[in-house]
Amino acid sequence: GGAVPRMNAPDPWRPRRDRAAWGLVSSLSLLVALGISIRELPALAVPLDWSIRAVAAPSRLALAEAAGWVASVTNWPWPELCALLGAVWFGVFRQRWWSAALLAVSAVLVWNWTGVLKHTFARPRPNEPLNLSSYPSGHVLGVTVAAVAFMWVVAKLWVWVVGCAAIAITAADRIIIDAHWFSDVVGGAAAGVALVSAVALGISFCQRLSRRLALS
Repeated sequence: GGAVPRMNAPDPWRPRRDRAAWGLVSSLSLLVALGISIRELPALAVPLDWSIRAVAAPSRLALAEAAGWVASVTNWPWPELCALLGAVWFGVFRQRWWSAALLAVSAVLVWNWTGVLKHTFARPRPNEPLNLSSYPSGHVLGVTVAAVAFMWVVAKLWVWVVGCAAIAITAADRIIIDAHWFSDVVGGAAAGVALVSAVALGISFCQRLSRRLALS
């Protein structure tokens, strides 16, 4: 009962390849489509962004303190640190090595993935026109990665509820404080799902390879 399972032993968590592949393709398609429309076809995305910004404006002053707090706790490295602590818990205390790998690898890749996307699209922020790091939202991306990674490895309804709530609150916060456009937070969520899905696909491949090596 207390034996530590090997990496090539049957793992209680096995990512479904079809679900991971669908998540990667759909979220990456949304991310790229939004990015292209923002740069090449602004008439499609910008009017909605401006409309939502106008709706959020009246609550900006009233919610300034709460929004500032949310912004601080959802900024790098806190979501990523939560995922890394989860990786330590699953790896050291539960011996669920694949679950730990998903959480750890996803968290480590957030910073580089965010940087590549922001540099690629170089969109001005609504409140800082000279700051070309608006798309996608790094806050939403980081929170989405942590939330979705936990959703993958913990099959509990409350994890989904908490994760979705964290993503939604972070997205609303970024719009309320005028740090991002609506399409930025949608792109951030899509980028987060794409990253975790890609890591899950990689882990699924490693699991198959490990089982084949164990049988050879």
